[in-house]
Amino acid sequence: MRCFYFFNRGSSKPARGNRKKKLMIIWICDREKSDIDELKSLIECYKKKKDIGNVEVRVFDDAADLIQEMIEGDVADIIILDAMIAENGTEDLLKRIRTRNSDSKVILLISEMRHVLDGYQMKTDWILLKENPSDRFFECMDRLCSDIREKRKILSLSCVEGDFVFSRSKILFIESEGHRCTIHELNGDYHIYRRLDEL
Repeated sequence: MRCFYFFNRGSSKPARGNRKKKLMIIWICDREKSDIDELKSLIECYKKKKDIGNVEVRVFDDAADLIQEMIEGDVADIIILDAMIAENGTEDLLKRIRTRNSDSKVILLISEMRHVLDGYQMKTDWILLKENPSDRFFECMDRLCSDIREKRKILSLSCVEGDFVFSRSKILFIESEGHRCTIHELNGDYHIYRRLDEL
């Protein structure tokens, strides 16, 4: 449990470095070069149309390499995953992805419509047909980007020790007693000597 003593009463200023557009990281896990090229082209078109700005695309031709990146601490906002890429089955791969980073959005690429039910049972965020991914790609990206923006909403506070940023999606609740607030977050509780209406 930590206590923060805040200065500059009134509205809190944004944390340093949060003023520019956030980088969006997209991973593609597929072995087919033609599919990868098409997906990169769709991402580029979407980026220009929606004026997203900073997008980094990384390609993995092996599921083990993708998992290794996650083990090393790297994460992606969106993972576009070929359903046939995992040697031990896609369901096992998705479980490993969710264990490492539950916030990553997963788009499953399937080759046949009969695999749609499997995708839903595996709780993927979206399913696209490999033969024509452009069909609903922009709709898919609109939905996932909206979810990502919602999760990225933050509460930033300035105090004597520096700027602290709390992800709103990880705040369970805030309780207030006079000039003291307690932020109950997934990682623990934080005591703040500030009124609730000043947060």
